[in-house]
Parts: sequence; C-alpha cells; structure tokens
Amino acid sequence: MPTKLRNIHQVVLPKPGHATYEIPSSYRPIALIETVAKVLSTIITEDLSYECETNNLLPDLQFGGRPGRSTTDALHYAEQYIKNSWHKGNVVAALFLDIQAAFQNMRKEKLIANMQVRNLAPEYCDYVDMILTQQQIQLKFDDHISTPFSPENGCCQGCPLSMLLYAIYNTPLIRIADPTKSNENIIGYVDDTTLLASSRDLKEAHGTLKKMMEHKNGVFDWSKTYNSPLEMNKLTLVNFTMSHKKANNDKILVLKYTHSNDRNTVRVRPSPNAKLLGVILDSRLTWTAHHEKVREKAVKWTMAFKRFTRTASGMMMNEARKLYNVVAVPKITYAADLWFCSKKLSQTDRNPADFGPTILTRRLELIQHQAAISITGGLCTSPGDALIVHANLTPIGMQLKETCLKTYARLAT
Repeated sequence: MPTKLRNIHQVVLPKPGHATYEIPSSYRPIALIETVAKVLSTIITEDLSYECETNNLLPDLQFGGRPGRSTTDALHYAEQYIKNSWHKGNVVAALFLDIQAAFQNMRKEKLIANMQVRNLAPEYCDYVDMILTQQQIQLKFDDHISTPFSPENGCCQGCPLSMLLYAIYNTPLIRIADPTKSNENIIGYVDDTTLLASSRDLKEAHGTLKKMMEHKNGVFDWSKTYNSPLEMNKLTLVNFTMSHKKANNDKILVLKYTHSNDRNTVRVRPSPNAKLLGVILDSRLTWTAHHEKVREKAVKWTMAFKRFTRTASGMMMNEARKLYNVVAVPKITYAADLWFCSKKLSQTDRNPADFGPTILTRRLELIQHQAAISITGGLCTSPGDALIVHANLTPIGMQLKETCLKTYARLAT
C-alpha cells in the first residue's frame, strides 16, 4: 500500500456529558482515512465478513459489526432471556462491563492469532498486519497537530474494518460462558458486553457471575491477556426479578482479581437500572426510567430543531420537515419496539395511542406539536391535529407503532 494511504489523521473529539475534560478518557479519537484506503478496507471487510458468516466463525451472541444484526437485536435477546427465566420461576442477575479504550488497546498479535485459529486466509492476516503496523497517525486537537507516530497497539475508530476486527478480537470473551449451561450467557455488541446468570435465587445467580469473572480463562484473565482493562468503578449489577421477596434479598457482588501482582477486591452494589446500548433497563422491565429519557430526548432535539426554523431567518418548510424526520424522529423512536410495547392488543386498531404507554404518547404529542409550529410557522394556539396535517408529519403515536411493526416483521422474516 502506498505511503500516502497509510497516513491517518485522528480528530480528537470530547465526549459529551463528562464532568471534566482534563483526563484522556474524556475524549474519543476518530480516524480520517484517505478515501481510496477506505474503499479498499470496505472491500476487505465485505469479504472477511462473508467468510466469518458462512463458516460460523463468530459467536451467535456477538451482535456488533455483523450484517443483519443491530443493537435492538441484542436488546431483544437480553429481554427475552430475562422473561423466559421469569416464566421458569427464576431470577436473572446481569453484570454490565465497561472496557477501557477497547479499540486503542487491541493487541495486534492476539488479533492475528484469533484470525489464524479460525483458518482465515493468510492474505487477510497480512493485510490486517500491514494496516495496524505500518500506519502513520497524526492527532488533531483544536489547532494543534502532533508529529506522526506509529502505535504498537490499537485499531482506528473510523476504519470500516474496525468493528469486525474487534468482533473477532473479543470472541474468546463471549465464549467464556459455557454453551452447555442455559443458566449463563454473555452478550456482546462490539465492546459492550453483558453477563447474564439465571437461577432460583440471587445468591446462586451471583455465584455464576463470580465464576465467569474469576475462574481460569474467565473475564479477568481475558482482560489481562488481551490488554483490555475493565473500568471497575463502572461495573453495574442489576437483579431482574418480579418477586419483592427475592428483590429484598439483594446482596453485594464481591469480585477478586489480580492487578500488578496485587490481589484486589471490588464490591458491586445492585443498581435499580442500567444503560445498555442507549436503552435503560430497569429491574422489572417496566421501562419507566427509559420513558423519561425518551421524553427528555424529544424535548432536547425539538428545541435544537427550533433554532433552525425561526420565522425571520430559518429554513423553508420542506427542508424543515426533512430535517425533523431525518434527525429528530430516529432519535425519539430508537428501540421503540422494546419500550413501546402493546398494552391492549385488541384495541390497537381503534386508537394508535392505545398501542403503547398512553401517558408517554400524550407527552410526545405535545412536543411534536411544538415541532409542527416551527415547521409551519403557525400560532401557539393553533389546533395540534391541524398543524400535524399541514406540516405533513406522521402523528407520533402512529410513528412509534409503525416502528414496532417494521421491527417485528424484520424479526419474523
């Protein structure tokens, strides 16, 4: 590969919502790769993905970087696993892992070894070795540009190959769970990893989590071997149960691990909810916490949208509607097939709002009313239904129902 195609500019972007930006983990480097090099990597990605899918080289529960799989598929699996356990009278304990700088800490020799173990063609291994070893990176931070350097480890976020390579890299992590035991599972979406343990009581479920984390070749051993340290202070434990009696018996999960030849102990207290792939899962799967997040997100994006639609200097009506449908609507309806579930299936044809949480739908309708005012330039006292029609928007209740039905059709085919 020509030298120019191996030169990469990495723009360092601050992660939103951090309290301080004086530590490196508050930033995310995004690689800007030459177009020709990106086209070549895309071709290699398609070929390598075809080989992996055809020969079943990746774990079934690794959902990231694979064709035909999405974040909502991983969420649906977790939800169904929990509910199936409830139907058997069991409880589920889930431990949500946070891996530090997952892409930047990838070890090239471990990745190549994983590819060779799966009998992938030597040409693929040589290409990956070349792009990880011979690249020249320059960091761009505000007005500062660093001198070029070649990192020993890591894969650039922004490269088309990055997600698939990491799916291959952390395959041993996903396969730590014993496939012959239905009471333990590990779900992965690239670097987002969740351990699930099902049992008759929480004590036994916590024991299963502890075993997966601490035993030989377990999560802690993988973390050390694959240069993927865990954020111990970000470990989140959620006990999923419908029984008040079992919920009241919450115990602290005590994990022991070795770091720099020192034996350390971390105590993980149960949390009422946890965030997985942008969705808040509460211990009873009522989605109440996520409903509030959806409302806040709708307000945020609608207010941001209104800045571009001022009467005197804003965009035209057609462009405003396109912007709302392309940016705001996907943010609001993300994973609606999980949290906007039907309450009254027999009445869904009478009123779209009956398809899901009525209170949330009413609140979102009020927010959509504000967006319709911005698009049409109407008065604040204008009837909401009339504004929706004139703005040519789909009512939010119907929009959420349509999103659910499309996902159900995709899952069923």
